[in-house]
Amino acid sequence: MIKRTGISRRRSIPITSLIDVIFLLLLFFMLSSTFSGYSEIELKSAASTVEVADVPPIFLRWNKKSLSLNGEEVNLLELHRSLKPFILKGKKRHIIISLDTSISSQELVELLVYLRREEYFTIEVLE
Repeated sequence: MIKRTGISRRRSIPITSLIDVIFLLLLFFMLSSTFSGYSEIELKSAASTVEVADVPPIFLRWNKKSLSLNGEEVNLLELHRSLKPFILKGKKRHIIISLDTSISSQELVELLVYLRREEYFTIEVLE
């Protein structure tokens, strides 16, 4: 018969493997996160007080297959060159953007950032 004493020996928890797991998780989250800078895009209501020229607005329609500017297909990379004829000195032109449901919000943000570089236009996105 084994006699037990009131003092029990406590086992230590091996933390070496726990540290390895924590290190791997830290490494995974560091490599999977993005460090690109986020920026804000100012969206104004349709009743803004910007002086707009008394000419028809520019209509930009975008879907996954094509981008059309006033009904004519244009290349997205050459959109800046396609918008040059529409610039009026001293006044802003109004651009209305119609999006297909296949366009992601990130693509829309990139387009808005691209168009905001041009100070000659006010932008409205149709829902």
